[in-house]
Amino acid sequence: RDSGRGRLFLLGDSRRSDVAFQPPDEPEHGRLPAAPGRLQVVAELFDRGVRHFPPLLACAIHYYQRAASVGATSAMIGLAQLYIQGGCSRSLSDDEVREANKSPELFQTWLNHAIVRGNPDAYFIQSTLFISGENGTAKSAANAAKFFDLARKATPAKMQRAAGLLARSEELKKE
Repeated sequence: RDSGRGRLFLLGDSRRSDVAFQPPDEPEHGRLPAAPGRLQVVAELFDRGVRHFPPLLACAIHYYQRAASVGATSAMIGLAQLYIQGGCSRSLSDDEVREANKSPELFQTWLNHAIVRGNPDAYFIQSTLFISGENGTAKSAANAAKFFDLARKATPAKMQRAAGLLARSEELKKE
């Protein structure tokens, strides 16, 4: 459907809720830079599937990527979450489709982008991965403690609520 604002294409079979969005052809000069906060809000709306925004994986990825391209590290974490879940938070996709859409490599790539840019939530997620050994991450107490300390230094109030994680990290060191 072409509305002058871009084109929306349905992809896949009727069980999937994937849509590709093609932005309109416009010259780059004369355009204002996109606000990452607004782009991320639109991505989250598509991810959660609220009124007027059905849970569409392709649209959520598109807007998260646009927000990430202008430096929004929380959008990078949102992308990582989409890739590890294999779909939107409230998607109607069945388990088979979600498994086909999962990408641990892209999950780790976007998480690493957020880590390099110093996002404390990314530090915390990486520390939990080192504790649990999930998604291809080897268990490592030293690395878990390192990332947990980085997260604790960046957001001390938030990390007080995660005291159980530090205890689990200590147990892992003893093993």
